[in-house]
Amino acid sequence: MDEILPSTDIPAVEFARRKKHKPDCEVPAWSIMAEDGKLPPWKMVQDAAKKTCVDCSLCDLGSMMICADCPAIELLELLMEQVDEEN
Repeated sequence: MDEILPSTDIPAVEFARRKKHKPDCEVPAWSIMAEDGKLPPWKMVQDAAKKTCVDCSLCDLGSMMICADCPAIELLELLMEQVDEEN
């Protein structure tokens, strides 16, 4: 199994987590929903978020203020809300 990275290693995940006032994403709850086909596997989401951040032209300036309107963060927030609604 691939290593699950701490959210602090992926700015979009970290900033979405902070905006939702959540501890690191509840991987077990996410995994159950992924097994049911309701969400993609968490590792896939992490990899996509990390690539999105690395490819962003503002990556070196990344902060809560700079990234506030990032659609990747909004997407992650929506996915996190789905996990909350199911639990």
